[in-house]
Amino acid sequence: MKTLSHSLKAIILFTMLTFAAACSSSTATTAAVEPTLLLNGVEIENSGLVEKKNTMYVPASFITETLGASIEKPKVTTENDESGLQPDAEQLEELDMGVYYRNQVAVLMYHAIMEEPTDASIISAKQFREHMQWLKEEGFTPISIEQYDAFIHEAAEVPDNAVLITFDDGYENFYTYAFPILKEFGYAAVNFVIVSGVDDPSLPGIKKLSWEQMREMKEQDIAFHNHTYDMHAFGAVNGEGIELPVTISNLYRAEDDRMETDEEYIARVTDDLSKAEQRLQEELGNTLSVIAFPYGAYNERLLNIIDSLDIRTAFTIQAGMNTADDKLGYRINAGRSDQTAEELLSVLKPKPVEITDHTMLLNGKLVTFTSIIKPDGNYPALYPLREVSNALGLFIGFDKETRTVMLTK
Repeated sequence: MKTLSHSLKAIILFTMLTFAAACSSSTATTAAVEPTLLLNGVEIENSGLVEKKNTMYVPASFITETLGASIEKPKVTTENDESGLQPDAEQLEELDMGVYYRNQVAVLMYHAIMEEPTDASIISAKQFREHMQWLKEEGFTPISIEQYDAFIHEAAEVPDNAVLITFDDGYENFYTYAFPILKEFGYAAVNFVIVSGVDDPSLPGIKKLSWEQMREMKEQDIAFHNHTYDMHAFGAVNGEGIELPVTISNLYRAEDDRMETDEEYIARVTDDLSKAEQRLQEELGNTLSVIAFPYGAYNERLLNIIDSLDIRTAFTIQAGMNTADDKLGYRINAGRSDQTAEELLSVLKPKPVEITDHTMLLNGKLVTFTSIIKPDGNYPALYPLREVSNALGLFIGFDKETRTVMLTK
């Protein structure tokens, strides 16, 4: 198993599926090898996958028949048809009163925090304080993970403009820089911890929190929950070295030259998550079980495992707002140092719905694609695979050497 930094894997997870152009000369052009598409490790033939303009596209038939999702043009409102895409009079009045949303929770996601960020995926302490000040000034109300859990599972009420502040990975810099700011504002938060790094500080990587530090912060309404015991990693899924998140994949066992069986996968993942829950309960007295999936990757098998462990609240890294019906939590990435508080957090304020030629209803959710290739004599209408996958919550990866696109649902 090979552990890589969050930043590197986030690039792999969210980068556009772009590929090197085919080599050419003034007299001849060598055609690129056609890409292969795997869904849950199984090759999909006749998927309709097409590479155009350095981006992978799929037809609607792949979305509906293979992925089991619906896709259609949204109904466009007219002067005589006020079907709800625009705010109504009551909503506009609430906006004037500073109520941006009601019966929803915006979940903000951060990772590392430093005085001087070393890359764009790390936020500075100064910027984080600006975020917290912005929330206060604009009338947002941070809530605890206990309030969020009760909202999702027990129909409990949450305040207007409710926000849940989350951090991933359990870095010690959270204690150094974020905790004093959260304490100053009196804000609750939750940090999802890679527990092995706490139990063994000698492990490589950014230094993790200690149990003593977490116990101190828990007294100030800061919670700590499951980001796996030791599965924040990518691992080989075949003999060619293709890697996927180990939480969702049967791993290749090089010593036996074979794939991990389904039973071995279930046992491995169950043991890891169970150990993380046990250590969090032993050290912190946790009575609530919550998980944030590494890299946001999940599938039905993983959901079944967390259900068997009574972990009833889970978070992805898909962007969006959370209603009481959203059992898999959406999160808004607020932890980038190359964006201001206004740019990041203005997404919490509603905007008029804009329907363009590239807007579709994907599983009932409005999605505006960066491009849609119109049908011609050779192809039906084509949609960007990366954007389709992100909207549906599918993990997507690409192996450049073998030109293999990997989807996991």
